Amino acid sequence: TDSTLLVLDASGMLYEFRAPWELKARPVAMREMWKGPRLTASYAGYFYVLDSTLQQVLKYRPGADLAYDSAPDQYFPPQTAVDLSGAVDMGIDGNVWILFANGSVQKYLSGQPEQFALQGLPTPLKQPVGLFVGIDGGVEVSNLYVGDAGEGVIFQFDKNGVFTRQFREPDGQHLQGLRSLFVDEPGARFFLLTSTALYRADIPR
Repeated sequence: TDSTLLVLDASGMLYEFRAPWELKARPVAMREMWKGPRLTASYAGYFYVLDSTLQQVLKYRPGADLAYDSAPDQYFPPQTAVDLSGAVDMGIDGNVWILFANGSVQKYLSGQPEQFALQGLPTPLKQPVGLFVGIDGGVEVSNLYVGDAGEGVIFQFDKNGVFTRQFREPDGQHLQGLRSLFVDEPGARFFLLTSTALYRADIPR
């Protein structure tokens, strides 16, 4: 519930970073049940862990002092069949959105699949690596963005999945190796992480 950075490392430890230099471990209940934690997200103070081996998204309720020390809820009920083995990114804006390596995006509400598909792509996604649907901060994001490292391009869709435009570099060099993206729609800016650098770019109006 605080404006701090949460970092989950490969050993399953959760750290909170406060600028400029404070870093401390945060308790997380039942870490021993994790089998293959791959992605995290937060929304309304809740902490979500996508575990591709468990085929589940674990939802942690924030406790006192930002400790996630209560047993998590399983986001997907037992009767909902999901395959998370190809998940590459996750975003939450009230719905849970999951981007898969095959270029598909799945949308879920309260653990149930919603009717959704990307439509009108000018070229198929080659290497999807990043999804952005908004953050929990009082500023609504009206679009969905998917980054493609194979093409070095960012695709923009409306929240119904309809393609609206794409963003490419003139020379196509810097975004090869794209790893993730963040979109500041009110400020009309992209923040783009590649394997070698972090870039900021203006979004054309």
